[in-house]
Amino acid sequence: VCSVQTLSRTENGKVKVKKKTYQQLMEKMGRDGTKNYSVLSTENFELLDIMVEVNNLIFLHEYEEAENKLKPLKDVLSMEEEINYVFVKECEIIIDKALHRISAEDALVEYEKLIALSIPDYKTFLHGIYPFFHEEIILLMNIGHTYGDLGNRKMAIEIYYMLIRSMNTGYMEKEDTVQITVMLISAAARLWGGLGQRDRAIRMSWNAIYKAKK
Repeated sequence: VCSVQTLSRTENGKVKVKKKTYQQLMEKMGRDGTKNYSVLSTENFELLDIMVEVNNLIFLHEYEEAENKLKPLKDVLSMEEEINYVFVKECEIIIDKALHRISAEDALVEYEKLIALSIPDYKTFLHGIYPFFHEEIILLMNIGHTYGDLGNRKMAIEIYYMLIRSMNTGYMEKEDTVQITVMLISAAARLWGGLGQRDRAIRMSWNAIYKAKK
């Protein structure tokens, strides 16, 4: 459909893909080409930088600072665009949950509503493979984390394994997936440890270290 370089730049939001090319890519992956899931709906690269900064602050657990950055972003982004809405709403859920404004149960309900916008029933792929986009992977990771917080470790592990299997098929650039894969393996290892399967947890931890070093 297009060159590897164009696909990579499209996945990373560095270029706005032509509508025809986008539809062909979606058809190739068995996805709905009528919706735009992968390209941030803004031409303002300063806004993209702020979005990256919000994500980094959340990753560093600087939730109040992330919220301060997110508020003005909401005013300028087109919230009618699905991808912008999902980004903002997911950040709000993460922040509200971390600052104890909402319960883990409420957070899970909101996450499930968001993922249903692009994948009506992701659970049908728990034992299969699906070409998830980066945004969907991050959202499903948060769903997995929340299941873990609620004590449903097995469900969380199934979600992590589903994502690892899908990314291991190689449809995304390896550099884009290695960090996420390491995080998923590490998260699954902690949960196996919580289930008393410490040997498996240790083996998975060594696997994560090996991938990180490589």
